[in-house]
Amino acid sequence: LHTRLAGEDPTDVRWQGAMAWDWGSLGEVHALRGDSAAARAARAQAQGILRQLVENDPTNSEWRSELSWESFQLGRLAAESGDREAARAAWTEAAAAVERIGVEARPDAQAIRVMALLELGRYDEARPLVETLRAQGWDEPDFLEAVERAGL
Repeated sequence: LHTRLAGEDPTDVRWQGAMAWDWGSLGEVHALRGDSAAARAARAQAQGILRQLVENDPTNSEWRSELSWESFQLGRLAAESGDREAARAAWTEAAAAVERIGVEARPDAQAIRVMALLELGRYDEARPLVETLRAQGWDEPDFLEAVERAGL
């Protein structure tokens, strides 16, 4: 439905955003079913839509956060399939997408950034964000697991 609606009015960012969310969700389903190739393809569709949304509105923190999430997930999928180069590129994009968003405004985005930085081995850059998020009581399980695994 979102694909049809987005096609009818490609300027309506609500439908574009919903379509990106749909592709990301489909990627998650494929990943849970063990189909990494289909998961990567679906997440790449979401990432492409979100890149366009960010390009059209670079100040929109929601689009940046969603782009960061899809890029982070693509990094995970690439790493699982042994493609370290693609994983590093995806995690670099994930970290960069939300670099200028304040942790107070979007702690969720900064938690994604922390996880990407940790995957990239950039612990010194992640450490102050980890401390700030912990002080705010951020307790999202993926974030906590990544921080614990990194020994921070």
